[in-house]
Amino acid sequence: LPIYAGEAQRYADEINTKLAALNAPPPTPVAAVKPEVPSGTADHDAVLALIKRYSQAFEQRNPDALRQIWPNMGKRYAGLKNSFESAASIKMQVQTESVSIAADGNTATVTAQVAQEFTPQGKKPQNIKFRAVFQFAKSNGSWSILDVQ
Repeated sequence: LPIYAGEAQRYADEINTKLAALNAPPPTPVAAVKPEVPSGTADHDAVLALIKRYSQAFEQRNPDALRQIWPNMGKRYAGLKNSFESAASIKMQVQTESVSIAADGNTATVTAQVAQEFTPQGKKPQNIKFRAVFQFAKSNGSWSILDVQ
């Protein structure tokens, strides 16, 4: 049963992302509305939702939640799992600077400022600030993180 929990969570997240896109306020009327604007907005929102899930996974110290949205993280999983286990708490804020969806709608890049407060168990908090570039890809209508630099 736990094997399916991650898959069920992914489907629930996809549904919530789609519902959020459907419930978003309508765009301001413009003289010539292009048909690709709604899908671009949905993609934009979906990518930003992944950024939020990324920071939540850090704050929850949950490497498996991170791997759900970043399936090809590879060797980083073990390192992050160790970091999460050694932390008493992690707080993360991600301030998005830019979102760029490729013309084909299958890849995206987000540039952001990340502020993280990492508190090792039994020690004082360490504040880290850095600029991150997130790479995303869409497959079968679902976005995932390809890389974070």
